[in-house]
Amino acid sequence: MRLTYSGSHSVKLTTAPDLNQIQPNTIGFANLPRTARPFPNWNRVNTRDMGGDASYHDLTVQFKGRVLNGLHYTSSYKWAKGINNIEDSFTRANSGQFNEEIASRTDNRFNSLYLRGPSGATPFHRFTTDFIWDLPFGKGKKFGDSMNGALDAVVGGWTVSSIMTFQSGGHLTPYYNNRCGSGTNCYGTEKLQVVPGQNADSGPKTDAQWFNKAAFVIPTSSSSLFVGRFGN
Repeated sequence: MRLTYSGSHSVKLTTAPDLNQIQPNTIGFANLPRTARPFPNWNRVNTRDMGGDASYHDLTVQFKGRVLNGLHYTSSYKWAKGINNIEDSFTRANSGQFNEEIASRTDNRFNSLYLRGPSGATPFHRFTTDFIWDLPFGKGKKFGDSMNGALDAVVGGWTVSSIMTFQSGGHLTPYYNNRCGSGTNCYGTEKLQVVPGQNADSGPKTDAQWFNKAAFVIPTSSSSLFVGRFGN
């Protein structure tokens, strides 16, 4: 048995804020006078910053051995947790567009924690097992030790192997894109509002609908399309 821990913490990772973004409001970026913008003559001022950070921790338990003559196995369970603030709702890094080469676009440049959450590609739980079995056929084996060389060349020396992995699902964040509810000139998507007391995982889990849609709502205001705040 082997028990392993590994961890890392990264700082000053690349982010891509819009320096012309304004504070959340109930009027809307396009409806405000240009003087409300840090750079009045521009719509967006895309830039690169070093405000990103990420951390990773995992604990692995591994068992390795032989249960029968010629049957070797390795089984491991890993608990892992990665957190960062540089993932947004789209995978832009491979788009080929200069203005979209950094995936950490944020709709809230005023709060570095807005995008902070579990790393999408790091499942919390993963179990992996593999085995290699030298089949007991051929010269020097349990079956066919006396077979001739020609038959041994065909039947002997075979192995069977397999790798199986079971893991929990990836991490998702729900967004809406029918308007920029914060009024800040967002990039097209913003976070939905979490409904207290509703569990997103209690949905019907069918092909048509997997999650409980009642767990999230689009932030609204009775007086304006712009609610003046971000979703959570």
